[in-house]
Amino acid sequence: MLLQLSHLKTHPAVVAGMARGTLFLQGWFYDIGTGEITILDEQTRKTTTIAEAISHLEAQPA
Repeated sequence: MLLQLSHLKTHPAVVAGMARGTLFLQGWFYDIGTGEITILDEQTRKTTTIAEAISHLEAQPA
């Protein structure tokens, strides 16, 4: 997933969208066997479930 995101970030349209602040990339992994979706945190290189990510966001001050 990290390699795919790195490759996407070299595409001219992606570079332009990210520079304008209109495009943000996220790495998601779907496990067909369990139906679980995990989200990649590029900074920590760890994955988290959607429920964990939502809980984390809700815990942050507004």
